[in-house]
Amino acid sequence: MSGKLEELSLGSMPELIKRMDIMHDRQNRQESYIAQALTEIKDGKADTQEKMGAIADSHEQKVRECLSKMSKRFDEKIEETMKNAFPGGDPHSHKMYHEAQIQWLQNRNAFFREVLMHIAKAGIFGGLVVIGVALWKWFLMEIGKGGVP
Repeated sequence: MSGKLEELSLGSMPELIKRMDIMHDRQNRQESYIAQALTEIKDGKADTQEKMGAIADSHEQKVRECLSKMSKRFDEKIEETMKNAFPGGDPHSHKMYHEAQIQWLQNRNAFFREVLMHIAKAGIFGGLVVIGVALWKWFLMEIGKGGVP
């Protein structure tokens, strides 16, 4: 998955730079329009509010269009990445698969814990039996000696 993200970010970088250059060029043109408007105002050839309002409206609309396009492109890339991130593009099935794996591991661990407990119990019981038999044999040997140490 990280390869896809690297490809997405590296593949989009030249496009992002190109868009930034376009936006920079637009900003330079806007600044030129503003400078021209200020010159005309200084020379008394234009109505200040009307000219500045037109420039502001034009700039705002261009910014909105650019942001809308970028947002749409970003949404498309995210959707494409999400579809490629999961087998068959189905995140719900992917989640269910992992939940089943987790449940299986928990059941396996519980089983082995029970097996180890049973082995430990059997080992302790076997040890007690061996000690008991050894004590019984020792007791019988002591009786066989006639109680003489």
